[in-house]
Amino acid sequence: MVHLRSPIAGRLTTRSGPSGPNPWSRVRLGATVLVLILAVGVVGYRILGLGLFDAVYQTGITVTTVGFEETGPAGFSTHSA
Repeated sequence: MVHLRSPIAGRLTTRSGPSGPNPWSRVRLGATVLVLILAVGVVGYRILGLGLFDAVYQTGITVTTVGFEETGPAGFSTHSA
């Protein structure tokens, strides 16, 4: 690690050198986790009987918390009889 004196703050800051961790590794990890969550959601909705497009749509609105409306019955009913 290389310690640099910040010209603005006058404090020591730490920066990884060429042998330090890749700064894109956290982005890659986040993208990988997001893709896995989406894949598990799509598979789950497919198991419940939705079509592929509907499963992707339902997973997208669930993960992003938009929550429009259900695309169809997915093994449960939200309406009272």
